[in-house]
Amino acid sequence: MPDNFMNVHELLSISTAKKFASGSVLIKEDDKIAKDMYIILKGSVGVFKNYGTKEQVQLATVGAGDTVGEMSLFLNEGRTASVIATEEIVALQLSPGNVFEFFKTQPKAVLGMFKLVCSRLQKANASHTQPAPAASPIASAAKILPVQGTPPAVASPPAKAAAPLVQVSSPLLPEGHGAYDLHLEEQDKSLLYLREITCPMCEKTFKALATRTTKLVKEKDDLDLRSYFKGIEPMYYSIAVCPHCWFSAPAALFAKGNGNKYKEVQELMVPYKSELPMKFGEELDSFSVFASHYMGIACAPIAYRKEHYGIVASLWLNLSRMYGDCGDAKMTDFASQKALESYQDVFTKADISGDQAGRVSFILGDLFAKLGDYAQSRKYFYDVKRNRDCGGLLRNFADIRLDDLKKIAPPGEGEAEA
Repeated sequence: MPDNFMNVHELLSISTAKKFASGSVLIKEDDKIAKDMYIILKGSVGVFKNYGTKEQVQLATVGAGDTVGEMSLFLNEGRTASVIATEEIVALQLSPGNVFEFFKTQPKAVLGMFKLVCSRLQKANASHTQPAPAASPIASAAKILPVQGTPPAVASPPAKAAAPLVQVSSPLLPEGHGAYDLHLEEQDKSLLYLREITCPMCEKTFKALATRTTKLVKEKDDLDLRSYFKGIEPMYYSIAVCPHCWFSAPAALFAKGNGNKYKEVQELMVPYKSELPMKFGEELDSFSVFASHYMGIACAPIAYRKEHYGIVASLWLNLSRMYGDCGDAKMTDFASQKALESYQDVFTKADISGDQAGRVSFILGDLFAKLGDYAQSRKYFYDVKRNRDCGGLLRNFADIRLDDLKKIAPPGEGEAEA
């Protein structure tokens, strides 16, 4: 038996096999927060610098039996490259929370992984050059084949052909917005249904895709408070758009829109009806998911009162995550900056307190960290720790984030340390 033998069935006791569609972003360059490592069981991924830009360069291709991201997990450093699924893949995800179980159950695989990394470093030292890009602290890839057992099947309905990408120039969409694929055809359709909704503006009824919340199975909560669910991303279906008057808002708040503002909403949306190829109901596509968020941002100040600050902030946060899902780092930063500004408005202009104020503080801390302002990030995470109305989990997350920040950028003179 080789010394790098790995047993998939044992790994399934500590992690979950996930299917990723072609084009999915497993690791994003410059991400200083995520520390997950992936073991590829089926298919292959590409390691890229400057992914999604004109300077994009592919550094390596790795496949079944490889790992990516292990150096970031072990060294607690940021990502220096992006890892993108170049075809449909099945992978196991290991996080700081379950990596020690990996050490205990897969010692030979771990030994094989470290042997490869050490071999790369030895070669680099011998030639007085830097280690190969694929072995960087971020998007490193280690071969730990052979794999015992067949990669587990990931249950999902037959995939439909991917819809053609749509790119439209419109004043509604910001400069730099491109054509994106959220791989909606890969979402588990058994977790969706057509919900009948009555528009508070035009009072007409329509049907929109919605998630079956009682059937959702949460896989994990990231340290940026984003939740991941098995087989589906509910965020993509969180906005309701009336196909008659085009009023758009988060589905949970849709019915609370001020119907007296119908005329204003109609005037706002009329120009976009002729230029945006929106699709509704079961025909929903990636373009429409993005556009519906921008339409919701435009409608919120008209249809809601003080609630609109929180609505706008949450929609910008969704957009930053969706751009990240599609590997567009520039637009991710753009939307993150907008989300940060909007959540600052929530703090100063909306009526929030207690646990809600703590969650907003945490989100601001996360956004400042992602945008590189570590001093401000620390300030908001300390605010979470001091807020006794926050749950223990949120304060624990704030502690973890503060520890990460100390490693990324130690506190400067005059900054709080506790």
